[in-house]
Amino acid sequence: MAPEYFNNSIAVEGEIIVKTMGSNAGSVVVWDPVTKKLSKRTAAEIAGDIGVVPYVGATKNLDLASRSLIANSVKSHQSIFNPNYGVVVASSYVPFDRNSILLKVPYHGMGGFKVKIWSYYNGNIGKEYFEFFISNYRYNDGYHFPEITWIAGDSTRINKVEFLKDGNGLYYINIDVKTSYPKVSITDVMMDDSFPSAIYEWENWNIQFDINVTGLIKEHQKQPADFRRDDFVLSKINNIKVGGRNYILNSQEVVTTTNVVYFAVSSDFPKTKVRNKSLTLSCDYYSKDVVWGTNPNVNHRFFFELAILYTDGVTQYVTIQVTDTADRNERLSKTFKTLNEDIASFSFFVAYVQNIDSGEIIATNFQLEISDIVSDWSPAPENFVSDWNQTNPLALNFIKNKPTINFGNYYTKSEALNLFVGLNSVQTIYDTKNFDSSPVVPNGTLSGHAVNLWQLQNHTHNISDITGLQGVLSELSGLAHTHANKTVLDGITGGHVSDWNAIVADSIRNNGQAFDYNTGNGLGIGDGAYGSESGLFDYSTDYLVVGVLGDYYHYGSADGGYSANGITVGKYTGNVGIGGYNTSIYKALVHGAIAATQGFVHTAHNSRDKVLLSNGNIASATVDVVNDGGTLRMQDFFADISGSSFIGTDTPHKLVHLMISSGHFDLYNLQDGQRIVLINDTGGQCLVKIEDLDAYVIEPKEKVTLYVVNAGNYYFYDASMHTKFTF
Repeated sequence: MAPEYFNNSIAVEGEIIVKTMGSNAGSVVVWDPVTKKLSKRTAAEIAGDIGVVPYVGATKNLDLASRSLIANSVKSHQSIFNPNYGVVVASSYVPFDRNSILLKVPYHGMGGFKVKIWSYYNGNIGKEYFEFFISNYRYNDGYHFPEITWIAGDSTRINKVEFLKDGNGLYYINIDVKTSYPKVSITDVMMDDSFPSAIYEWENWNIQFDINVTGLIKEHQKQPADFRRDDFVLSKINNIKVGGRNYILNSQEVVTTTNVVYFAVSSDFPKTKVRNKSLTLSCDYYSKDVVWGTNPNVNHRFFFELAILYTDGVTQYVTIQVTDTADRNERLSKTFKTLNEDIASFSFFVAYVQNIDSGEIIATNFQLEISDIVSDWSPAPENFVSDWNQTNPLALNFIKNKPTINFGNYYTKSEALNLFVGLNSVQTIYDTKNFDSSPVVPNGTLSGHAVNLWQLQNHTHNISDITGLQGVLSELSGLAHTHANKTVLDGITGGHVSDWNAIVADSIRNNGQAFDYNTGNGLGIGDGAYGSESGLFDYSTDYLVVGVLGDYYHYGSADGGYSANGITVGKYTGNVGIGGYNTSIYKALVHGAIAATQGFVHTAHNSRDKVLLSNGNIASATVDVVNDGGTLRMQDFFADISGSSFIGTDTPHKLVHLMISSGHFDLYNLQDGQRIVLINDTGGQCLVKIEDLDAYVIEPKEKVTLYVVNAGNYYFYDASMHTKFTF
């Protein structure tokens, strides 16, 4: 019987279960009990082997209590190196209650991989299943520190896990497990690019059963002391949490048949620390006499869903739903694995009942915890609210071992106010104090003492009581703080004040005041009228007539200079901008067109044969194109070469007219792109020679145009035909 194919997968009973993909889809990896190695076999080879019987009824994904046994190997941040897409090691079963499984690993230092062991006999998967993850696997001359994370199964049935090295320098893991007919799968191989590619190649993995390793092993170490566990009662928890805290806020909300509840997740949730972690979602659910609705367009269900958005943009949906009508009173739960990415946010978290005609559904006590086992509900710490409402401080009888408090040793508030307000001797009050009413202060007698209101009002030199006081300010008797310069005070007269008022009234008004007293033009000096500008403004148009803003001087710019549509000059560059800023390397930059009624742009090259180009360069109009009285015209080279030859490189002209009245044309060193008009002014035929080779014959009184493509390629054109001449 030929092996069965399942989307590039082959399952073979009695020898091995492997998964092949890609370029190896036509082959399968087979365990050879003689050589005790894995080898590739084609389907035809397997069918012809004695004792190899295809497994009829095999499925692509073996599943035991929702645990996939198919390899799911990944390579960090890249696609899988090997076309097998990971490593799968499986075995033939061995009929012993306790087995020694010796696994050869391809490298002494690896990131991590998952070991799955299950019982398998006569095509049936047994009840025994063990799963654990080995991370940080290293072996270097006896020094290593692997971490074993238990995932599933009764760990007490695994006697030991040893990390071994033999005399040939090969590395092994020996697993002593109490189960019959075991099969083994190595999955979820996780490395980074620094590890050898051999780790991902199936040829480098090997497995043997029921082997005495005593004489083989030169070095060994047993598993960590905390590896053995009794039904998940752990002495040390590695990546497994049982009964974690609830991260749903207001999780006591009640969902009935008439409402929808949206949930929020606590900000304490460690979004960057739960990669590949087990999370459990749960709630209390009660239903009775449920009759679902008949609307075919709406799902009938109780629905509790969490949507997790990861930093790579992928969204993971986790759903608990009930669609039957059975009477229930239980706690619903779902345990799931997060992806290998940090969590960005919880984009959707909701619970509701949909499309129900009658009956009762109540859901409450919702919980999200970092755990692979559902635990009893407890509110999030943020929702713990104290119900302490005891006004009698002595009513502490409900507290055991309470401290002894003798309230007779303490004063009440009224006792403290009555007994301890008065202080004797000199006291110091620290910091600033506020008084609800004026304190009684005795007359101050020493420097630094406070004085009372009576002392202030009856002081001999009270400045508020100047009844009958006469004299010059600097000469007033008893006033110590007079102006130091009597001449200045005596010199100020009322006339001076009037003159100053007239100046302000008739001319300068600053800080945005306009010069409009006499002229009405509305000009004024402003500093910061719009923002950071300073200068002379026309407040009737909001133009900065002349001023400074940032790194530019402005002349006639709108919006207080911010439009920069006038003339600007760089403070540090001196570059001029017209209609905008000049941020270029040029001295002047015009934002727009320039018109001139007379003349135009003059430069140091003020010659009629010079042309100013748009890129700022100067072109010479002396060859082919010339300035003829202000008009650019084409100019050619004309020569009568009667009885002589013409050398093309003697002239820079591209357009050449040559006339001959006797003899023939001898042309040498012609330039690429030249167009030469040859005129035969003789009475007979005229021979044209190029580089001493006969090229063309011109009839009497005729002309022909010679086009020089490049050296060795020439075209002759007359009125009716053209001839190509090459050499």
